[in-house]
Amino acid sequence: MEDMKAEIRNKHGRSISRRERKSGKIPGVLYSKNVGNIMFDVDESELNNRISIIGEHGFLNIALNGENHKALIKEIQREPVNHKLIHIDLEDLNGNSKIVSEVPVIFEGEDAIKSKGCVTQKFKNSIKVRCTGDNLPNSVVFDVSNMTSGESLRVSDFEFSKEITVVDELDAILLSVSDSGKNYGDVELEDNASIDD
Repeated sequence: MEDMKAEIRNKHGRSISRRERKSGKIPGVLYSKNVGNIMFDVDESELNNRISIIGEHGFLNIALNGENHKALIKEIQREPVNHKLIHIDLEDLNGNSKIVSEVPVIFEGEDAIKSKGCVTQKFKNSIKVRCTGDNLPNSVVFDVSNMTSGESLRVSDFEFSKEITVVDELDAILLSVSDSGKNYGDVELEDNASIDD
């Protein structure tokens, strides 16, 4: 994926930010130990597209003032009513500094599970890890097509490189498979859980 282009914003204030948002730009701040804090604007539709892929705790590669920065999303601000994105804070990743971040999990092969007459139940969609910014993966992929009813996918089932330390609970269940005829009844799932029909 290409670096997302951002423009340095020299003027700031609420009126300036409102004007930028009306023109399809989202204001943000890049916090950097090397070059100081940089205010910028980025295209709203492109930013929303990137966040839909990496989630709200991933990292972005942005091109800013002729330089490429790998940045961790620290905070996203949204309108309270319509949840429209209005501001983003990024942390410039120093290659030698270790960070803790959520890595999105992508489940592949769910169609194969459905063809067996089973359904998947998701409990978590990310794994928390500690590593340097240079070693932080954009996502991890797990092929679930060979899973059968009664099987579960846990955090411990993922193998990361030695440069990455998992700080999540290793026994935490990410996904489980069950027969489609099973009645889930009144079982309460976590906020980010879902049942795929």
